[in-house]
Amino acid sequence: MAPSKSSCKTTDMEKSLADCAEQYASRGWYVLPIYGQEHNMNIKYVKDIGKLTKGMLGIFRGTKNPVRAKKIFSRDPASNIGIRCGKISGIVGLDIDKESEFDQIISDFALPKTLTVKTPTGYHLYYAYPEGVSRVSSSARKIHRYIDVKGDYSYLVMPPSKKSQDKHYTWVNEGHRIEALPQQLLEKINAVPHMGYDQFSWNSIKYMGLKQLLYFMVGPFLRFFGKK
Repeated sequence: MAPSKSSCKTTDMEKSLADCAEQYASRGWYVLPIYGQEHNMNIKYVKDIGKLTKGMLGIFRGTKNPVRAKKIFSRDPASNIGIRCGKISGIVGLDIDKESEFDQIISDFALPKTLTVKTPTGYHLYYAYPEGVSRVSSSARKIHRYIDVKGDYSYLVMPPSKKSQDKHYTWVNEGHRIEALPQQLLEKINAVPHMGYDQFSWNSIKYMGLKQLLYFMVGPFLRFFGKK
């Protein structure tokens, strides 16, 4: 599956990252700053690349306002860019984390062709958030060993972000229709425990650490930012 040409295709891009953030926000997507390889903030560990810049609070500190989105990324052009999934952006994402399994997963889950991003290790598929549901569960490797579900209170890294100098996020088919999430898949997704950034659990403490737990404790006071 080869990436198509796009206005927000690569980091040496036709458009700046701030322009891409503005473009995504204008589509009604909730845009988030993400740590980048060349981020001008102090990143102690390489593993922070692709993570939220405010820890768990970062999920609440984005915007759907195009002007504000452009301002955020103009201030810090070394950031990567992400969007918050779920009802707030009208998107459910499937992060297929192994490129060689892509075709088999598409076949096994009968997934319709939809808006798609090529990632350094696989693909992101974008599906429309279903109507009439209160929440779509976010999970990691629960419905399949190579699939992370990006439902409510989770995020996807967007083009033209990069993981390293030669590992970019690029559109496969920018402009393609965002298709409906298959009902059978939705039922499978919501049959497993939700693990979004709004969710407290001992597993999340183990994964994120004490600092992230402290972020979680004050996060509810900042949730109103997610409505902007």
